[in-house]
Amino acid sequence: MRLTFLAAALLALTTAPAAAPAAEAVPVRAVAILRDGTGKQLGTATFVQDEAGVRIAIGVKGLPPGNHGFHLHASGRCDGPDFASAGPHFNPGKKAHGLHGTPESHAGDLPELVADADGVAVVGFIARGVTLTAGPTSLLGDAGTALVIATGPDDGRAEQGGARLVCGEVTKR
Repeated sequence: MRLTFLAAALLALTTAPAAAPAAEAVPVRAVAILRDGTGKQLGTATFVQDEAGVRIAIGVKGLPPGNHGFHLHASGRCDGPDFASAGPHFNPGKKAHGLHGTPESHAGDLPELVADADGVAVVGFIARGVTLTAGPTSLLGDAGTALVIATGPDDGRAEQGGARLVCGEVTKR
């Protein structure tokens, strides 16, 4: 397990920008502490604004092995045990639900998360169509947002990949 979290840390470092010259602004960053329905911390997600979107790096343990849908949700609340307080998927463009990266997908759609046989998942990717800066696509807006991991895979049609299993409120750091 320790090696997996080292891999997550390395992923975060390798996706982090190089030190910016003094004239450039420091990128906006956020974090989500991922917890199960009892409040136990299972991992973290880091968010960094860049010109292509928001870079997200996730390291989580304690999941059932296999594929899990995970999405950004429209409310920055993670009240257990069912995380219904996170609301629907984050969807400022009012698009239909689809698989991440397809024209049909909305801003809250993320790529599939795959947990290994030990229940560990580590992934990094760019979420296009969202920002950490002010505006309607900001993950740090008035209502905030949450990152939610579901019990099962995302078929690209249903709003959920099963019950909500893990949740983390996206907060600026």
